[in-house]
Amino acid sequence: MDTLTEAFGTLTRHPGLVWMVLAMICGQFFKTLVFTRERAETPGKLRWFWLAARKTLPWHPVAVGVLIGLFWPGTVEDHYAGGSLAAVVYFAAFGGLSVWAFEALKGVAKRYAKIDLEHRETPVPALAKTPPKLP
Repeated sequence: MDTLTEAFGTLTRHPGLVWMVLAMICGQFFKTLVFTRERAETPGKLRWFWLAARKTLPWHPVAVGVLIGLFWPGTVEDHYAGGSLAAVVYFAAFGGLSVWAFEALKGVAKRYAKIDLEHRETPVPALAKTPPKLP
């Protein structure tokens, strides 16, 4: 129980680590399901939005980190000097590190565990026109 309490205390003292892990998870969710290549390449009214969002994906955790630092500076101000500017830089830096950390995690998983964490957008195979005959 002491180990769990100590680990939780570390996370509350360093909210940037929590933000980095959340940014890695949320980034893969948004890359896979929201800002897809299909939406960016499909002609339409908002094509420019989807294309710009897709091209700037690595900068999204940094921008969200800036917003977190602006609206939630108390966690960093309690431990570091510098006020809300320090909170903005702190969360923005951990947002940027989340991109690097996921790339490093992907490389380690591929090299040592032979696991490919990269999501590939593969087309769904077409269904047959007639159902298969049962034996």
